[in-house]
Amino acid sequence: MSTEYENFKRAVAESATVLQLFLIVYRFLQTSQLWEAIHGHWEGLLTRDNELLKADWRSDVVASLLSKPPAHITSFFLTAANPNAGSSKEAQAIALVAGLRAIDSALANVHQFADDAIAGDARSALRTRLRSGKPMDAWNDYALYPRPSAAAYRPTQRGQYQHDTLHYLSVVPVGDRALGIPVTYQFSQPAAVRAVTVLDRIGLVPVVLSPEEVEWTLLPDATYSVAIRDAAKGAIKDRMIQALDWLMIREPGIVVLPELVGDPSLDSAIMRYVAERSERGAFVPELIVCGSWMATDERSKKRNRALVVGSDGRELWRQDKAQAYEFKVSEQLAVGRPFGEDPVIERTEAIAIYPRRIVIHDLNAILRCAVLICEDFQQQPSMDALTPWDMTLLLVPIMNAAITKGSWPESRAYKLADRPGVSSVVVNSATLVPPISPASSQQALAEQLARVAGSPRANVDWEVYIPQGADHPSAMLAELTPFTPSESSGVDDIEIVDN
Repeated sequence: MSTEYENFKRAVAESATVLQLFLIVYRFLQTSQLWEAIHGHWEGLLTRDNELLKADWRSDVVASLLSKPPAHITSFFLTAANPNAGSSKEAQAIALVAGLRAIDSALANVHQFADDAIAGDARSALRTRLRSGKPMDAWNDYALYPRPSAAAYRPTQRGQYQHDTLHYLSVVPVGDRALGIPVTYQFSQPAAVRAVTVLDRIGLVPVVLSPEEVEWTLLPDATYSVAIRDAAKGAIKDRMIQALDWLMIREPGIVVLPELVGDPSLDSAIMRYVAERSERGAFVPELIVCGSWMATDERSKKRNRALVVGSDGRELWRQDKAQAYEFKVSEQLAVGRPFGEDPVIERTEAIAIYPRRIVIHDLNAILRCAVLICEDFQQQPSMDALTPWDMTLLLVPIMNAAITKGSWPESRAYKLADRPGVSSVVVNSATLVPPISPASSQQALAEQLARVAGSPRANVDWEVYIPQGADHPSAMLAELTPFTPSESSGVDDIEIVDN
């Protein structure tokens, strides 16, 4: 027998739980030549007998979440993987896939712990693990997490072919096998509140409506920092609260503010605002991404940091920008020399990025969220880190020139909506956007400051609030409706509400 199979047998014998057995089989299939025999066409090879395993194994899988896997399941995998059993590589691989799918199917609804069969010790242990940021189980260089509920996927509605071996579990490489930026996992107890419709309405608050409200500081070594001016903070805070008031009437599930438009006093104002509304039973969003700002961390290093606030006004997590922005000469010239230098030189954002991490937060059984600040949204290390997690929502604060058709924020968002199929919410401030008259096209008013790309595909209708005398909207509501082929998937209709 092959050394590969002998190693597989030893690992199976040592598996302490059925979830560890699952990971051992998954790794064996992914790293052996068997997967190559069926990759890309395995679905058409599954037989009715293969799929019947889902019903046959269900109760035994659930009963062995915390104990040794049942002998008949272990035996099935050992036989399927045995190169001397007389089966073709294709038949071996299909049997292994069928077994993995049977275990995966037995854990349907595990994410929301709504299945009555998963109760008692197993339910408590899984919840405890996830709440502490640990996986459901792990083996060697793979970890197992619940996958966001199938209600978030609906692959036939995406407009592209979706090829997923698993429906209810996410297998995440760890250790040396992990790619990209390190990840920290957070889990919230699934909430009944708008669990499915939370993405129907999304609020965006540009905060800064004029470049005069922002101060650029030149620093040594061709670096720079950005902050809102002290003299503008009072007016910005009042306008921000007014914008939130306008949005709360429209009940968005999520609100996102842009990059480099915040400070501690504005973060505190948002937290108090949400907490006060929550205490008196008024509508509150599931979360608000406060505008990022250049914060000082515990090591006295500057970080481009965004605070994420939950529906009770408390901090859910903080996300630091993982990749510093290099402000190229051509880009500075295109937005009017924000540093006032002559000659213009390339400058880099003066932030520390190490140690770095991306927080992945399961807000409920459907929304697996991450915040990617501007540059992080287009750099490969971020995507490498997030790809195995089956993300459903990326929240993206940026500070950019006006978002135009085909520009990087738009192309990136729509590309990710297509594959791997993740919704993105991008919001810009007016820091680098020239004044625009309300007489301009209605679509232009929304498009230069925001993009929402839904997956499954969605049409986006905008309602825009412009304070009297302002050149830009101070609040925008994106309302998503199901995509139909006869309609555009972009910004279709915008209603403007003047003060």
